[in-house]
Amino acid sequence: MQINIAITISRELGSGGSHIGKLVANRLGYAYIDRQILQMAAKELGVDEAELSIRRERECHIRCCSGLDRFDLRHYHLSIDTSVVDFGTATQMIASLATELPEEANWPWVNELI
Repeated sequence: MQINIAITISRELGSGGSHIGKLVANRLGYAYIDRQILQMAAKELGVDEAELSIRRERECHIRCCSGLDRFDLRHYHLSIDTSVVDFGTATQMIASLATELPEEANWPWVNELI
């Protein structure tokens, strides 16, 4: 039986949480996803990324593993503000992002670590 794993890191501005998240993802062979989902949502909705970023503070977390288990048992935790994006659209965006993920954790924002 496959175990679904999502790692989330809450952080304060300037605390280095993003850097730690990238290090953890790299060490575990997970993909690191942060602002990419926000950029994709803004593009899909035709709104400014800054508007979504403001609303992001009230975000509702969606854990989605369905369809992502194709990627070497790596799983992803994505957050989408459901006051801006309805659940169906959020699900479609996550599925779309998942199909574009490379099979290896060879992403520049994961591998460009100090």
